[in-house]
Amino acid sequence: MKNYFKLFFVALFATMAFSFASCSDDDEKDLSGEEQEEVTKNDIVGTWEIAQVSIDGGETYIAWPYETTSATFKADGTYTGVGYFGNGNGTWKQVGNIINTYVDGELYMSYEVIELESTACTLKVAISETKSIFAKCVKK
Repeated sequence: MKNYFKLFFVALFATMAFSFASCSDDDEKDLSGEEQEEVTKNDIVGTWEIAQVSIDGGETYIAWPYETTSATFKADGTYTGVGYFGNGNGTWKQVGNIINTYVDGELYMSYEVIELESTACTLKVAISETKSIFAKCVKK
């Protein structure tokens, strides 16, 4: 259950990070080799809902098979999670394209923003040292 909660927050953070593109000249490349705008805190703020997941490196996505799962990231650095991974609160910090979430002051999960559009994003969520999942999220 803890891994699902982590996956949820990863997807949500990624979704939020992709919702807005910054105007930075310091573009980075995503896993596909395409240039990607740097993610800012303003890109992440909002409520994000998981729509699809992939466990095969982002090649094939399936609809999120569980109850509606979302995370709300606030500008003050706090977040609230609702749904399949549980209901709870914590804090978040963003550095570059990485979003770290904390529960009770302890690092809970890290997410890499792979792609960001105005109302959708793709996140890479590390489940273990050797396995990651990809989540597509939509901004509500």
